[in-house]
Amino acid sequence: MPAPAPNSTTIQESTAGRYWIDPDHTTITVAARHMFGLGRVDGTVALRAGEVVITEPISATRLQARLDATTFDTRNRSRDRSLRSARYLDTEAHPEICFHADAIADDGSVVAGTVIAHGAAAAAQLRVEQVEQFGNVLMVRAKARIDRYAHGVTAGRGIAGRWITVRIDATCYRMGDD
Repeated sequence: MPAPAPNSTTIQESTAGRYWIDPDHTTITVAARHMFGLGRVDGTVALRAGEVVITEPISATRLQARLDATTFDTRNRSRDRSLRSARYLDTEAHPEICFHADAIADDGSVVAGTVIAHGAAAAAQLRVEQVEQFGNVLMVRAKARIDRYAHGVTAGRGIAGRWITVRIDATCYRMGDD
């Protein structure tokens, strides 16, 4: 069994392989400003499915993830209903938010990709903050800043912030390893 990789902010070529992102051991948190920027709203959203195929060179790595937009939870039922409504995310028509990688920095520290939310695609950058490997398990921490206006989610201008910070703590298991 290989020794754990040191804490790193980049993906190492020694981690090459196909990984399943475990929805039960992955946390996705979101944060946004509200009340004209004076307050902050924190919440979570569930991962439905995801996969990472780490290649050599790292820049050819592939990543895709699907979030369950119907699971947004800010611990405020009224706000959550509003967030899921046709006025904002319209989760009845668009129950998933998807991300796929379009390009990855040579050192794996930045993943440029596309987010599809509310039926609209827009570019996003995922910044890899930490990577740790323990045998067939890969732990990844990453962060992105999403522009909700780019996805046509423009209700509540001024009251609800334009930018959403997304933090991902993912546990990935190498597929094919016992």
